[in-house]
Amino acid sequence: MTYVDTIIEAFEGANELSRKTTIPSTTIRSWQSVGRIPQKHWQVILTAAEKHDVPVTASTFIAGVAA
Repeated sequence: MTYVDTIIEAFEGANELSRKTTIPSTTIRSWQSVGRIPQKHWQVILTAAEKHDVPVTASTFIAGVAA
């Protein structure tokens, strides 16, 4: 499982992540295909995670990029 999958799963799916961030679900699914989330989207995901009590932190991204 990639860090992208971990993040999407934490939000309970691509559609939920999309709803909570307003990032199109097609964009989110493309991240799964390429195995990375562009850094320009990290902050909006982290903000949504904090707002909705989703267990995603900056270290989730960092660990995935470092792997």
